[in-house]
Amino acid sequence: MTEKEKFHKKISFGLGLDKNNIISSFCNLSIPNFLRSKDLKITMNSLSSGELKLTDQKNELKVFKNENKILNQSINILGISYKRIFNNSSLEYSVQRENNDSIQREINDENIIYKISYKNSYINLVNGIKNNLNAFTKAVISFRKEFIYKNMFVDCKYSLGQIMGNAPLTERFFLGEEIKGYKKNSIYPSNIDGRTFVQLNNKIGIIFRDIKCFTFSDLGFCSKEKNIVNAINTLSSCTINRCYPSNMAMSVGLGISSHVKMID
Repeated sequence: MTEKEKFHKKISFGLGLDKNNIISSFCNLSIPNFLRSKDLKITMNSLSSGELKLTDQKNELKVFKNENKILNQSINILGISYKRIFNNSSLEYSVQRENNDSIQREINDENIIYKISYKNSYINLVNGIKNNLNAFTKAVISFRKEFIYKNMFVDCKYSLGQIMGNAPLTERFFLGEEIKGYKKNSIYPSNIDGRTFVQLNNKIGIIFRDIKCFTFSDLGFCSKEKNIVNAINTLSSCTINRCYPSNMAMSVGLGISSHVKMID
């Protein structure tokens, strides 16, 4: 690698149009080998969202600011995170400050929340505190495994979670993103108090070169129950009795996927 290639910078910018017909701008700057074999990447999406990331083969340090909208609530998030990357997994710690600046508040949430997160391949644990000194803990456990035999495969992912304490709106459970046919954050209890959830994702199919043809079944249940055992019992009862409330989602069907090779 020559000195010219070693410090070659990449910059891109432009305009985007979202589903609400709102125009936004973006700017990306990448500097390889910025500091002792560490790469620097700066991303800006308008004035309310952006991140600065410093990475090497085993570590990632990120400072970020973004705006998240949930049910007409606007949440401003400022945080810093560190990720340690291993061969087949990663471990991440983050510290965040969230500020609710929404004028229209359908839910009376406190204005400022501080939280510390821990995340690896199987566990996502969040400990936080509101500005009225109410503490909360959010725990999510996920297990995913893919089995391949000759040209057949089975891909399973099972997740469940529970919230203890009075968590803010941004930490309550909303499902839909990983259930095919449903929109993100579209599955939740009628009182928007998702304290527990169970989600099952299964695929079975065949592999032909780089193409996977499969059948899938997705099941998600988001509950106001404060105990995960009670939530599982309620889900079992609904399934046996063929009762499907709005906070439960099921999806079955056929699918096809393929790896896309990117050329620099």
